[in-house]
Amino acid sequence: VRAYPEEKAEVTSLLRGKVEITVPEKNQGAAHRYILVPYQKLIVEKQPDSIQKAVQIKNSSTTASHGIQIDSLKKSQLGSINEIAWLENKLVFDNEPLSSVAARIEKWYGIKTIIETPELEPIMCTGSFETEPLDKVLESMQFSIPMLKFRKVEDNTVLILYK
Repeated sequence: VRAYPEEKAEVTSLLRGKVEITVPEKNQGAAHRYILVPYQKLIVEKQPDSIQKAVQIKNSSTTASHGIQIDSLKKSQLGSINEIAWLENKLVFDNEPLSSVAARIEKWYGIKTIIETPELEPIMCTGSFETEPLDKVLESMQFSIPMLKFRKVEDNTVLILYK
């Protein structure tokens, strides 16, 4: 289960067995039941009631007007299933925006990241790291995306800048 307050969605992924998830309807008090089988994930979008829209993603087996969908777990181009890479002690991001990658790096290394230039946030990043220290991860990202510059400003804060 991935359910961080600052993220836009809550995701439940299943490798083995079967799980039933009950999601309450925000306005009507009713609840919807979803059953996951191995290699499926349930994504629940956390959108305010007034702006909820249909979530329509290709290959989705369920699309609902209240932002809930069941999708399959897929191997990335790096050979890992991103949702469970942490079980293998891997930090994996596959074609994710820098804003999302920065948030994942924060959690992985217990640091704070600040993207100084908002135009950098949508830049797509791909990478897979197992035991690399933070410095090596940042160095690899800077090598693959030359416009990025990283600067440590305190023991636990990294600025992400436009070079």
